Amino acid sequence: FNIGTGIGTSTNRIFEILAHHCDYKNPPIYVPPRPGDISRISLDYGRASEELSWSPMTRLEEGLKATVAWFARQYS
Repeated sequence: FNIGTGIGTSTNRIFEILAHHCDYKNPPIYVPPRPGDISRISLDYGRASEELSWSPMTRLEEGLKATVAWFARQYS
């Protein structure tokens, strides 16, 4: 199953959210893409919805914030 929201999010936006919640102040470091890297992808949850009655319930920002908090508790 693909598990996602069906909404594409750039790696720049994910970096911004994580940097904010980690108090990371440095800019991102950009490097050339590796061979085979995918430039865009958006996962559809249609099959999971049909077969598992599953749909996304957590917004990306909330999920990343909770993930950062979890790691902070594990490694502090």
